[in-house]
Amino acid sequence: MNITSVLRKLFIARQRELAHYTYEAEKLQHDVLMRLIEQAKDTEYGRKHLFAAIKGYDDFAKNVPVNTYEELKGDIERIRSLMG
Repeated sequence: MNITSVLRKLFIARQRELAHYTYEAEKLQHDVLMRLIEQAKDTEYGRKHLFAAIKGYDDFAKNVPVNTYEELKGDIERIRSLMG
């Protein structure tokens, strides 16, 4: 077996893996969003923005406003002071 045939087998496996990310990107992103929502649903921010009711991106976009750092800065500083 020459080096080309060995590398071809390695690249074919990697190509299949990459195809998974290409063709299932929307599902993968949905899964990540839902995992993050689940982890944050019982936080102050999660309760305020109804994370427990979010079933997908449309719900997230409807419930969670776009914020700047400056808009969140007070909350961030308050939490930092609570943590020590």
